[in-house]
Amino acid sequence: TCGTNLTWELTSMGELIIKGKGDMNNFMDYNTPWFDYRTSIEKISIGEGVTSIGNWAFYNCNNIESIDLSKDLTHIGNYAFRNCALISAISLPEKLSSIGDGAFDGCSGLTSVTIPNSVTSIGYGAFLSCSGLTSVTIGSGVKTIGSKIFDNCQKLLDVYCLAEKV
Repeated sequence: TCGTNLTWELTSMGELIIKGKGDMNNFMDYNTPWFDYRTSIEKISIGEGVTSIGNWAFYNCNNIESIDLSKDLTHIGNYAFRNCALISAISLPEKLSSIGDGAFDGCSGLTSVTIPNSVTSIGYGAFLSCSGLTSVTIGSGVKTIGSKIFDNCQKLLDVYCLAEKV
């Protein structure tokens, strides 16, 4: 298990599937149940009913190329996708309300991100060292943005913030 009502499965095709209802546990950088298989994971599918991704959940899963997120997801934990350098795109769901500290730190393959209007909080260094990032759109619901959110994003040319007060 990876949460009170969540289970995980790694297929022979390298897809990590998280199923169930509710929040994922928070982890340290080395104690996820799939830690020993992290180099085999190429795709992550977070099923409907999953409402959060825990801290450090997919840290150093260096071969992840794609992510399908639950439409029910409301929170992405601290450092959840840290150093997942092959992720080139991510579609954040409309119910998402917060992105934790360093959630996408070191995701150097990301080129653009659209943060939905439902997000109210973006943590410290959430997109730190996303060196491939060229454009970001921040939705109208954002009320707080942590410092160093885009540090070391050398290619970032366009940031559109639709929020009135941040």
